[in-house]
Formats: sequence, structure tokens, C-alpha cells
Amino acid sequence: PFDLPNETAYCETCAAAGSLFWNHRMFSMTSDTKYMDVLETTLYNGFLSGVSLDGSRFFYPNPLESKGKYERSEWFGVACCPGNIARVIPSIPRYIYSKNENSLFVNLFIDSKAETSFFGKTFKLEQQTNYPWEGKVKILINSEEPQQIAIRIRIPGWSADEFLPGGLYKYLSGKPSNFSVTVNGEITKSSSTDVIVLDRKWEKDDVIEIEFPMEPKFVISDGRVEGNSGKVAIVRGPLVYTAEGIDNLGTVQNILLKEEMSLSSSFEEDLLDGVTVINTGSFQFIPYYSWANRGLSDMRVWLPLEK
Repeated sequence: PFDLPNETAYCETCAAAGSLFWNHRMFSMTSDTKYMDVLETTLYNGFLSGVSLDGSRFFYPNPLESKGKYERSEWFGVACCPGNIARVIPSIPRYIYSKNENSLFVNLFIDSKAETSFFGKTFKLEQQTNYPWEGKVKILINSEEPQQIAIRIRIPGWSADEFLPGGLYKYLSGKPSNFSVTVNGEITKSSSTDVIVLDRKWEKDDVIEIEFPMEPKFVISDGRVEGNSGKVAIVRGPLVYTAEGIDNLGTVQNILLKEEMSLSSSFEEDLLDGVTVINTGSFQFIPYYSWANRGLSDMRVWLPLEK
């Protein structure tokens, strides 16, 4: 984790790109939303951190801790990362939606429009959202003809009791977030914990609205991950956060967190092209993907928690 030289590292940016492909493939085969949960988390954190905000510099490994000597490079002798990033970013739209013979799947929450067909009729919808900064999602039906299909909307795994499926990362405390879903203003209940199924005859100008609470939370690792023993990370929605020295009096090496700390969030339009930051009152955290864009600085994702 401490500024590994290239000969002891492997290309984590490319590994993240491969993870996007294979998790989408597994979801297409099984319809199990846990694969889209992993895809989303990888996309916003492990993959997006591989490129600078201006798109000109790249990481080979993506460390979770740095003493301030590691930064993105313009090029590598093994130049797989720039090519993979240039290939994957334009392909993201194909991950947002998918379909089978009578269902449309909303997999990712991204401002977008989609047009497809069911039973020979064109079906159109539009998604309006400021996710992942906000948890509000509005889906507008724009089809001219009424159509009976099922719209299946993924309930993000981070809104349950663990940040990722599989038990490796769980929230330190707190109950699952209570999301809400309405169709044309009427509240809709879901008996499922991973997908909202809305099967009905859809008409033009029908509106689906979803709201996921986005409160910051502490995350802990499985106890067998020795390097994270006694430490926590901070997340908000699908985003992993990190502390960077430039925001914390020049260093993050002495930060000690407490479970009872209040975590507040605010959107800073003029910081790092616009990001939601998290504050404890003493320390400030930024999304992990945005670190190393303001010069050399130390950084830590996993921080010690006071017993």
C-alpha cells in the first residue's frame, strides 16, 4: 500500500476494467443484481481512480495508502491502462440498461435515455438523476403507445447492511437505509431486497421516482484481513472516501477516528470539478477516485478507529 514500485505491482486499473466486463456478463447470464453491485462499486472507485480528472494521466496500481510519493503518469512502458480507459468509458452506456423478452432492467442510475422494443413496439424512457451525489432518481416513460412490460430496478447493495455482497465489507453500525419508490406519486412496496419489479401497462408520461438515503457510514473489513484490523473506511452511497494531506493540515498519518463521530456531507462545486465531501468536524474526506489531482500528498483510505 505504500507507493509500491512497478516491479512489485500489477495493473489494478486494467483489473478493474476486466471486472466491469465480467460482472456485466455474469449479470446477463443470471439476473443476479449482486454482480451489478460489484460493477457499480468498481466503476466509481477502482476504475475511475485510474485516470486524472483532465483525462491525461493514469495510475498503474491504485493504492489505498500513500506516503505522498505516488502520482499518476502520462504513459507507461506497458501502456495497458490508457488504452483500457479509452475503451471502457465509451462503453459504460451499455451497462445502464438490459432486457429480456418482457422485462427492462435498470442497472445503473445515470442521466440517460433509452429506446428499445418489446413485441414489435418501440419503448422509450428517460432517467434523470444527480446520482451518486444525490439519491433521487426519476424515470420518465416516453413511449407513444401503452405497453405491458416489467421494469426491474436494482436496489443497490450498499443500501442494505453491507457495502458489497459476500461479507468482506460491512457497515460498522446502523440499520439499512429506507429507500422509497413511487409510480405517478403513489407509494409502491417491494418485497425484494435486491430489485424493484414494476409490472404494469405503461403509458406516456408515467413517472417512477426513487429515493435512496445517502448518509455517510463507517465500513469495516472481515477480521481475517489483517491489514485493516482496527481500522475503518468511510463510504457514502457507492463511493469510497479517502483522507488526503492537502485537506488535513498537510498529513493524514495522525488521523484517529471515533465511532461516535458525526459524519456530515456537503457538495463543493469548486473542488475537484465538483464533489461531495465528508467532514467529521476535524477532518475532511474526498471521493477516492479524485485523489492525487492537486499535486503530491499523502493519503489513506483505511484509518485507525479509537477503541
